[in-house]
Amino acid sequence: MTPSRLPLPARRMLTEQQAADYLSIPVSTFRRLVKVQPVKLGTRTRFDVRDLDRFLDGVTLPTDPMDGLEGIFDEAEGARH
Repeated sequence: MTPSRLPLPARRMLTEQQAADYLSIPVSTFRRLVKVQPVKLGTRTRFDVRDLDRFLDGVTLPTDPMDGLEGIFDEAEGARH
């Protein structure tokens, strides 16, 4: 009988690109807006999902959901073309 293998846990440490994808924003917006301290693992730089979640928990949305977001959407559109 083959021992059962447990599934791998969800990835906790993300590259900059993965962290931006996790937040559904372009990397350039991530660099400009997200003030999360990266973790150095040897020569690699990673972002902890828990820190990204704490950042999101602290984000306050404006009363008008579109206030200040126009630039983000414009930048995201430019990244797709």
